[in-house]
Amino acid sequence: MASNGRNMPESRPAGTRLAPQAGTVRWIACLALFLMIVGARWWMIGNYGSDVPWLDQWDAQAESMFKPYHDGTLTAASWFGPHNEHRILFTRILTFGLMLMNGQWDPRLEMAANAVLYAFVVCGLFMILSRDRSPRFMLVLTAVLAVISTFPFGATNTLLGFQSQFYFLAGFSFVAMYTLLKSRTGSLYWFGGVLSGGAALFSMGSGFMAPLV
Repeated sequence: MASNGRNMPESRPAGTRLAPQAGTVRWIACLALFLMIVGARWWMIGNYGSDVPWLDQWDAQAESMFKPYHDGTLTAASWFGPHNEHRILFTRILTFGLMLMNGQWDPRLEMAANAVLYAFVVCGLFMILSRDRSPRFMLVLTAVLAVISTFPFGATNTLLGFQSQFYFLAGFSFVAMYTLLKSRTGSLYWFGGVLSGGAALFSMGSGFMAPLV
């Protein structure tokens, strides 16, 4: 056959050509999703959040953590003791660390930190679901997760600083179930899944479901 004078590209498997493009789309979509979630929640906090503590913040934070710290009576029970039916060690670590870094207790700062934590959990779910998928699927998944995560469903979760336990629970549970199912028993990733399952127990009372699975 006659040549048109142009060098024709070498034929390669479609997956080989698309892999770099899909990887780039995946990370860009993940970053966009993260920024949309954080931006939407920070906007809500900036317009409707209050720096006055309310609900469980008074007993779970002020009475159980901050007052004993200032009185010099903070003990191990303050960290590992139950709050109702929950063991919320990681929530206590986060809020206590924010209080120390900020120099004072600020529920709005807790809300802002929770928004970032929530965005990481959703983006982790996106990375799991989009693995080995086409760029088109990734874009559709980004749109679906963005709608679910940025619209003000259950606005109290965004506007109450004492909510990080839900995000710790979801994050540790996702990591535990995914790594334990997808990695070889006894491998480094497998042990990471075991530790994540144990961490879920100290996030909320329902954390036992992840190691059970």
